[in-house]
Amino acid sequence: MTGNKAANWTIVVSVIIASMAAALWAAYEADRHVMRMESLWPFENATYHGSVEDHMGEIRGLPEVESFHEMYAGHGINFSDRTLYKVQFEYVARGDGGSAHLIIGYYDREPSSFLHICSHDDPRRELFREKGIKTDCFSHAAPGGGPP
Repeated sequence: MTGNKAANWTIVVSVIIASMAAALWAAYEADRHVMRMESLWPFENATYHGSVEDHMGEIRGLPEVESFHEMYAGHGINFSDRTLYKVQFEYVARGDGGSAHLIIGYYDREPSSFLHICSHDDPRRELFREKGIKTDCFSHAAPGGGPP
């Protein structure tokens, strides 16, 4: 602070105004994100949080999801909601030496993309990715690279 009382008060008031503006902006952005996600949420009569469980049959009934479950039936398959800035769900099957991921992306309330990713034990080592379910990650993926 300075020795000048008026300058000190000006600094304090400026800091208060700036922090209030930052808090209002953060609240606005958080509210805008929630409103955007609710407007994009694919399920009717559902709120953004906690509604996925009520619609698992709808998600599970998608042809790509059925193919994923058929291909990896012997492996433990887990579901997760990856929704953050866009609506995305993921199924993961873990096997010896790697994992298979099916990421379902929604656009305009409809499932629009199905990305199949095969990874090594180290999740940063991606073996390959493809649109749709065509290649079995555990029986057709070569450890050093992509599909043979």
